[in-house]
Amino acid sequence: MKQLRKGKQFSFSQLSQLSGLSISYLNEIEKGKKYPKEDKIESLAAALDVPIKELTSIELGKKLSPLAELLNSNFLSELPLDLFGLEAGKPLA
Repeated sequence: MKQLRKGKQFSFSQLSQLSGLSISYLNEIEKGKKYPKEDKIESLAAALDVPIKELTSIELGKKLSPLAELLNSNFLSELPLDLFGLEAGKPLA
């Protein structure tokens, strides 16, 4: 949502007016603290003038595809994680 909002050069205030959602709620969505229900996703899609799939797809957009390639490469396995007390595949505590 953040990329779409910024791409359209909307402030939180403008997106709030167009979608009918509060500024604080929009901010929480962008920070990943809230996941909107279907009716709110529909409002956001309409306000941003994009298909709902654009907001709900798990596929990365074109701008983030280089990041996906990097994460899928063996780059991370080449890092000396043990020097930092980390193990590959283990979540950070």
